[in-house]
Amino acid sequence: MMVYRPHRTVSAHRVHRKRFTDYFLPPFLFIALVIIVILSVQLYQAMFVEHKPLDVFLYTLQGRTKLVAAGSQNTDDALNEMRVFKGDEITTDISGRAGLNFFKRETVRFDENTTILLQDVLQDKNQDSFDITMKKGRAWIFAEEVPGIAFDMSLHTSHLSLESQNGIFEVEDFSSRKGGEIVRVMKGSVKASIMITSDSGPKEVETVIIEAGQQFTMDNVALAAYEKFQSPEVIAPIDPKFVEDEWYLWNTGLDDGDGK
Repeated sequence: MMVYRPHRTVSAHRVHRKRFTDYFLPPFLFIALVIIVILSVQLYQAMFVEHKPLDVFLYTLQGRTKLVAAGSQNTDDALNEMRVFKGDEITTDISGRAGLNFFKRETVRFDENTTILLQDVLQDKNQDSFDITMKKGRAWIFAEEVPGIAFDMSLHTSHLSLESQNGIFEVEDFSSRKGGEIVRVMKGSVKASIMITSDSGPKEVETVIIEAGQQFTMDNVALAAYEKFQSPEVIAPIDPKFVEDEWYLWNTGLDDGDGK
């Protein structure tokens, strides 16, 4: 006699234990994918997108001018009407004068024994700007207003950070010879931020607006007052002797001409 015995199935449930790579690989693959996408975009831009050089040119107007290119330690003679770039350092010799022409309309001229560093420059559809540090010497800034295009210029000296949109002004930094720093505004206005050295680094202590016809003078007495967080009298009418100076007459003559 046959006895029916039900088929018994024995199943074993194995517990899957995650390995270290199971936790590590998913985020790693995501990061790798992001890096690949970024590099692909950069490669595409480098190969197929045209990058127009900035229209910033150096003019040797008198004597000799030296240039240290960005990322270099070598000093070379500057060529007339040569294109310059962010990070370039320019120095005029004892009888030299030079000028930078930005975007075919803004001009910065440098007197003899002047060293400037082109910190940054931007040329956009509706916005032009440049940022310069003047380590020593004096500079003349001539910028005409162009309808529809905003313009910002920044110039830094030992203790001043200057900002302006358009106009004409002159800057001197002879602090290394204890001659102080001077800003004279012929047209427009300039915002001057006074900077002092503190334990935590450069610190802004006051901001003043210098209007057309005014002169800002930062001598040793004024600097000592600012270091004590005082507000000395630093703005006065432009010294009449300045408009008789050869430097003033030379620059205004160029401004009335082609502005170079």
